[in-house]
Amino acid sequence: MSSDGYYLLAYDIHGYLEPTPQKRDIRFLEETYGGECQRITEYLTYWEKPKYCLLPEVIDQLHADQVIERINADDWKIVKGLK
Repeated sequence: MSSDGYYLLAYDIHGYLEPTPQKRDIRFLEETYGGECQRITEYLTYWEKPKYCLLPEVIDQLHADQVIERINADDWKIVKGLK
């Protein structure tokens, strides 16, 4: 596992009321851990936090339907959701 945290958070396409699950996760990650969140699309978010990886129990608390973690420069691993 990398010592830096790089994650893609994917959300199913549904008509959610505000705040959406994506917005709730972004707010949670930024307020709790800092780092940088970037919305790539309406249903995909990229979050990075140098020198910090999320614990499995924190990943399970996220509203994202799928969470993908960067293992190294070329490899990513699905850590939540469909594998």
